[in-house]
Amino acid sequence: QSDMGGGESKLSTARLNYAFRLFFRQISKLFSPFVMVLDDCQWSDPVSLDLFDNILTDRENISGLLLLCLYRSLEVHEEGALITPNENNNEGDGCTETSQ
Repeated sequence: QSDMGGGESKLSTARLNYAFRLFFRQISKLFSPFVMVLDDCQWSDPVSLDLFDNILTDRENISGLLLLCLYRSLEVHEEGALITPNENNNEGDGCTETSQ
């Protein structure tokens, strides 16, 4: 079956978001406050960033949850656009900016 219009992809993303919300609700109940540190967030894709946002804005998670996202400021543009690796980049740094 072919996916017409991306409906299956949206459903999969919604299920993933829901599963992570439930997971973090339980973890933060057991280990409160719960601190999670994510390094190299400059490499995060838009789906991952949406997932982080979804977890942090979950109003039903009333337990203590702190998500620290670390990134290299030299690899994030002034507009906030992240940079992704690209071996064919002419600048020699192996990175290009993402479109958001």
